[in-house]
Amino acid sequence: MTGEKFLILGNDKKMFACCNRLKDVGYTAVMYDNDKNFTDYDNIILPLLTIANTKIKGTDITFDEFSGSLSCVQKVFCGNIDVTPFENYYSYYCDESFLNNNSRLTAQGVLRLILDTVDCDMIELNAVVIGYGRCGKSICHLLKNCGFKVMSASRRKETIIEAYNDGVKAVPINQIEEFVDNTDIVINTVPVNIISTEYISRFKSKTIYIEVASKPYGFNITQTDVYNFRYILAESLPGRFTPESAGKNIADTVLKILKEEVYG
Repeated sequence: MTGEKFLILGNDKKMFACCNRLKDVGYTAVMYDNDKNFTDYDNIILPLLTIANTKIKGTDITFDEFSGSLSCVQKVFCGNIDVTPFENYYSYYCDESFLNNNSRLTAQGVLRLILDTVDCDMIELNAVVIGYGRCGKSICHLLKNCGFKVMSASRRKETIIEAYNDGVKAVPINQIEEFVDNTDIVINTVPVNIISTEYISRFKSKTIYIEVASKPYGFNITQTDVYNFRYILAESLPGRFTPESAGKNIADTVLKILKEEVYG
């Protein structure tokens, strides 16, 4: 398998780290350099945020142009993508180990955002984390271990019980308004408009809202200018704060998929 050639698309530090990781373990790997001849490569790795304005993110090639230039034997590894027009398509974003590692890196990114924004001791801060999936769980545990007072808010009874069993204070999301006066930081991890305008309207000017989820986000963010709080749209935190580890995570997951799913 080490004789195979990899082409990595994208131009950020994370994808460069992915390329270097593959080289370090003995593969031939190159970064995309605007040469649109893709047939020389056995495997092509696309960035996690794959498409931006119809083009492969970080390149000048449209998604349709790229997909139409591949042979039926080439393997394509994508992140989170809605369309799958490739003959041999694999999503590293759907891999359990990738998601767990990515959630841990996301939590570290959230912590760094907070530390860059506040001017007080962590043990003085009250944080509400909305959602207790992978990211929510990682964020809760990291902040709790750093001394924050953390509360998890969820829609489902099962995740509320899970958080409670993990030692995290947990409440139904419709009860978070009761604690708004003592909340310094709100972190949303749920990609659904589930946060009420009544709750948001009660935020103080010192309140920090961090949006970790993808669209459509926790509430209609076009309305942020009518409120008086600090809003931070925090997408792609692993690539922003820990690109070296994020790139290695992609490369290692691709190799895992090749070994387990492609070659058996």
